[in-house]
Amino acid sequence: MKLTYKQTVEAQASLMELNKLNLPVGASIEIARLSNRIDAEVLIFAKTRDKLVKDYQIKPSHTEREDMLSFTCEAIGADSEETQKLKEQQLKEFVDKFHELLDGETSDLGEHKIQLPKDIVVKPKMLRAIADFIEVT
Repeated sequence: MKLTYKQTVEAQASLMELNKLNLPVGASIEIARLSNRIDAEVLIFAKTRDKLVKDYQIKPSHTEREDMLSFTCEAIGADSEETQKLKEQQLKEFVDKFHELLDGETSDLGEHKIQLPKDIVVKPKMLRAIADFIEVT
């Protein structure tokens, strides 16, 4: 199964929550294996994202909301009109490239299913990003 990098980052957050639960050994092993595959893809995404930030000379401003999928950057200042237009064009190109990256496909993550017991209690939000990888037993 292939995902977009956006889906992969979202799946990583869900898997982190599942990793905190005490589950049967079989489910725990499958979660660990999928987590390892997802983590490898997120690392590729992060390196590419960081390269884009560097290449386009984007200076991220760190906020509470910042994560792998969104961040804020310094406002375009009161430079000369020519410099301001150049910065705006550079920012637009960066945003376009970043969206292309988010929509890019990962390598095949396999078709393995995590067998979760039907009696565990989790919020649907936690499973939304990884629902395709789960079977309830």
